[in-house]
Amino acid sequence: MNFQQLRIIREAARHDFNLTEVGNALFTSQSGVSKHIKDLEDELGVELFVRKGKRLLGLTDPGRELLSSSSASCSTRTTSRTWSSNTVTATRDSSP
Repeated sequence: MNFQQLRIIREAARHDFNLTEVGNALFTSQSGVSKHIKDLEDELGVELFVRKGKRLLGLTDPGRELLSSSSASCSTRTTSRTWSSNTVTATRDSSP
């Protein structure tokens, strides 16, 4: 499992499970988004999405749990990245 896969799950929920919109939001292709989802489901051994044919309709219980934990992980990563960036900027600004 990687951060890109977690971001895809989060964005899928945000974009009403429209994978074309998810791809656009993450600057990647719809087919790439689909592959990440399939790979993650295979890795975890559970279906994360409720499907009708190939269309995603919503999240399963494991999908909702993953979304909840991934939102926390992604926001923590963003916060630490922002903190790290601000620290580097502050260090540069205080250099002689």
